[in-house]
Amino acid sequence: MNTTDIISLTGDELTAIAHGLGAGSFPGVGASCYDAVGPELHSVLDHGFLMSLVARGLLAPDGDGVLQPSEELAMLIGAVGDHRAHLSVEQTASESVIRWEAMISDAGVVLHLVDDPIHLFALDPAGTDLGVVLADLVDRSEGCGESGRRRRCASKAAGLDDVVQAPEGGWRRVTRLARADVKGGARVAGSLAILDGGPGQIWLVHEDDADDMLIATPVSDSEVDAALHAMAVHGH
Repeated sequence: MNTTDIISLTGDELTAIAHGLGAGSFPGVGASCYDAVGPELHSVLDHGFLMSLVARGLLAPDGDGVLQPSEELAMLIGAVGDHRAHLSVEQTASESVIRWEAMISDAGVVLHLVDDPIHLFALDPAGTDLGVVLADLVDRSEGCGESGRRRRCASKAAGLDDVVQAPEGGWRRVTRLARADVKGGARVAGSLAILDGGPGQIWLVHEDDADDMLIATPVSDSEVDAALHAMAVHGH
């Protein structure tokens, strides 16, 4: 991802921005100080946090005194409000967990590193391919999968370890992706897990709604890239 701007915002500031847009919360923000006070005090908090954005140059009053966002913040707000695709990504590696929200809109690509209380946003106005961004996040190993093998689990509620046994030494990375956008009043369907045990040991796990099952398939690195691209464009 070729970023031109990186901005940081607190969960409190993002909640104030969401309220200014008429929403109750901002995507990816799990907690804020708003949770500790009653709704009657939210407007007071909104004013304080919006003024902090003014002090940082991310908001500025126009000639009529109405607060207007900077170019960077306007792009972020635009992507949240009117995106073509939005995916939530969670990756586990070496017992650490990283979460992202990735969006693409007519204004470009926004990659949100979810890390309360500070959230980082990488903005790429020239971005046109969310699949490439997802591939960078997944950072899959190279090599071909073990052809001819497919495993199924009878319940979608089962854990990934019940579908594919981890290799000796454990998984290099486990990445879960899910569409997080809504089209026509309904959430866009789509979820995928990538189990990466190193070169030649990559599995894709997806849901089979018809049979209420999880299906795990050994795949090549190019098949991982193709699946990520399909996730990024499905439901446009």
